[in-house]
Amino acid sequence: NLPPHPLVASGFLSVGCMPCTSRTSPDEDARAGRWRGRPKTECGIHTTKTA
Repeated sequence: NLPPHPLVASGFLSVGCMPCTSRTSPDEDARAGRWRGRPKTECGIHTTKTA
């Protein structure tokens, strides 16, 4: 198990890259701070290999 990310204590419950991550309030879903206000949920660093 990994220790919690240090930013969790500052209200960042789901930590991604700097431009796509914002603090969440206690009543929000943990991923509410990712791409806030946009339909995206991932920043695009994850890729799928094709044959």
